[in-house]
Amino acid sequence: MGTSKSFETPGSGAWTSPKRQLTDHINGKAPLDAQRFVRGAMQALGGVGMKPRVMSGGGGGYSPGSRDGSGGARGSRGGSGRSSAGVAALSGAVQGLGGFGAQVASRDLDAALGSLGLRDLRGRPAVEVIARIAEHLSRGASGKQAEVLEASLRDTIFDIAAVEGSGSYEDLESALQSFMDREGLEGFIEAFLSQYVFTAVWSYFENHAKSKAEGGAGEALASAVESACRSLISQELKGLRENQQFDRVDWFGNDGQRFADRIVGQLQSNICGLQ
Repeated sequence: MGTSKSFETPGSGAWTSPKRQLTDHINGKAPLDAQRFVRGAMQALGGVGMKPRVMSGGGGGYSPGSRDGSGGARGSRGGSGRSSAGVAALSGAVQGLGGFGAQVASRDLDAALGSLGLRDLRGRPAVEVIARIAEHLSRGASGKQAEVLEASLRDTIFDIAAVEGSGSYEDLESALQSFMDREGLEGFIEAFLSQYVFTAVWSYFENHAKSKAEGGAGEALASAVESACRSLISQELKGLRENQQFDRVDWFGNDGQRFADRIVGQLQSNICGLQ
């Protein structure tokens, strides 16, 4: 287990505490509180928008990060007007994924792709469709966040669809609709956000863990961190699930934008401890 992206682990400032937690656990000095580690790592990352505090080394339809389908970053949003472009990019991806998933659930994959302006993907192999969806929905991001966001979208849909490299368009449609029937749109968005937080965190700590751990210890750490991410996201979305029917949101309208902002803002505040 690991991520498809891996970056150098910064070694100072807000990164010191989560890095020490991992090292102490690997060296047998202390058990790992995985949720505490994830919260500390996300704070070091500057929150869900992935603006790290300290760094070392190196066709129509809805488009994320834009009100008009242009694909440009929405920039500062929300009542406070202080949201970073990175937070806006994640919110745009949530909004777009929500709209896509709603169309899959209520109609079919053709309609879902059309809502994103990706009609040319109809009938194409599953792997191509998934890659293009991920690329499209991450267009509002930049830098390392764009890499993490695209990888998270791609991995989420691959995991849900469970299609092989030779999977067909029909295989993908059937798998997505089956998932929606079982887990609903809420489960779709929860799966993505869990994957995003895990990928964001572990992409910066995977190399550090591998350099310190022996045998399968690194894999066990990754599993513990991924489980913590899923638990944290599930806790945060529980209240939203109870108070809002996701499938009744107009995801491509103002209500969808506001709801996506609310979801991402809650993660930024409650998991990352940031505004």
